Order: sequence, then structure tokens, then C-alpha cells
Amino acid sequence: MLIDDSEVDIYINKNMLQISEFAENVLVKHSAQEALDFLNKESENVEALPSVIFLDLMMPGMDGFGFLKEFEKLPNTVHNSCKIIVLTSSVHQQDHDRAMQNRFVSAFMTKPLYAGKLSEIKL
Repeated sequence: MLIDDSEVDIYINKNMLQISEFAENVLVKHSAQEALDFLNKESENVEALPSVIFLDLMMPGMDGFGFLKEFEKLPNTVHNSCKIIVLTSSVHQQDHDRAMQNRFVSAFMTKPLYAGKLSEIKL
């Protein structure tokens, strides 16, 4: 799953995920709330849940940190199925530190994705 409000970033990152064969299917959600609604709805359908969520931090409305706070409230089936990787344009150390303090965040990457970054991800 790719959660991002930028069509350009979605295009670039989705293509990289597919070209590198990291993901066969890439589910795109344009807002944190849209992603949370999907995860909540599919929480008992483990096969529908994404194994990896690439999360943008800077989005209008609910930002990535708001998503992480609400993700905590989702059922354990979601927690156990989804690995969260922050994928952001932010280069601020405080954003990195804050994101990595969340127990569900596995990695922090800056945009855009490229094959070398994807090869570092351990599923």
C-alpha cells in the first residue's frame, strides 16, 4: 500500500515498486483516512491486507503521524500483517526520530524510491 497525496510521487513510487518486482499489486490511498478506512474494513480479511505500507508524513488533513496514532487502535490482525515504512520528502532529523519511535515503523526512507532502497527492505 502506498499512502500519499501527491500524484507525481504516487506515479514514480508505484512504478518503481512494480518495475523492481517488489510488489505485484500496489494499492494506492490518497489520504491517511482513506487508508485507515480500508484497513479497518479489511481487518479480518488477512489476505486483503498489505504486507508493506509506504507512508508519506506530509499530507493535508491527517498527516502520517496522525495515521500512526490511529493505526495503533486497529486490530492486531492489521498490526501483525502490515509493516510500515515511512516514505517522505522530509529530511528533518526530528521527523525521523519521531517516526522511528513508533513501534510499527520498520524503516524511514526519503523519496523517491529506487531499486537499491527496496533491496534493503527485509520482509
